[in-house]
Amino acid sequence: MDVLDSLKQYGSSSSSEEEDESVQSEKLPALPSSLLSMFDHNDDEDHDNQALHGGKQRSFPHVPGNWATYVYCKVPLSDDLTSLMSSLLGCLPPDINVELMDDSHISLSRTVTLQYHWIQPFTDDLRQQLAAKLSPFTCSFSGVKILVNDERTRSFLALSVTSGSQQLQSAVDVVDNCLKEYSLPTFYEDACFHTSFAWFLGDAKEVISDSVNDMLQRCFSEHQSSFPLLVNTIWCKSGCRQFQFQLTG
Repeated sequence: MDVLDSLKQYGSSSSSEEEDESVQSEKLPALPSSLLSMFDHNDDEDHDNQALHGGKQRSFPHVPGNWATYVYCKVPLSDDLTSLMSSLLGCLPPDINVELMDDSHISLSRTVTLQYHWIQPFTDDLRQQLAAKLSPFTCSFSGVKILVNDERTRSFLALSVTSGSQQLQSAVDVVDNCLKEYSLPTFYEDACFHTSFAWFLGDAKEVISDSVNDMLQRCFSEHQSSFPLLVNTIWCKSGCRQFQFQLTG
């Protein structure tokens, strides 16, 4: 019997037995409805409530004890890169409700779920393998893409990576090897390395025309820079915890 059932039984029960012949049973006082309602709320509902997360839909249901985890490279926002992103946003139709990403990064894994007791051995293994197999490298951006998530519920405005893709793939191979030890999904087979910097709800194919795509490409070309990025650290986020791995190979 859980806490709520116990309280409700207490609030509605009456003593029907007598301790002795001289004591009559008395009905217990009812608990206030405000107290009972405290236990009617299911915290798990908040994790999957789209209204509480800007309309975003989870790729998998929240399970207590499982931590959403992903591996990535950070993308620092320089003044030039910020200026480019602002110009690209100005190319989108005004009726699209665009939201900025919380941070800019290049993903090196899907978002997977790790059980709490897996986090430390997973990150220890990842640290060791990345340090042994990868050295610092530079990558750069070559264009702009509009991508859609697997569920086709959100679209993303992103900068695509060309130079440095081979090194990023080497990092993905290391991450994939670690994920396989826990029977977790590996990265996409034909990886399209990019950094997303804005998103909107829905499938971009339904709202972004070819002319808008052309305008985005021209806008990128006019900035006359590939925005080189030095990658000397790989990051992993698991729940609210962050881990960083220096590349020293």
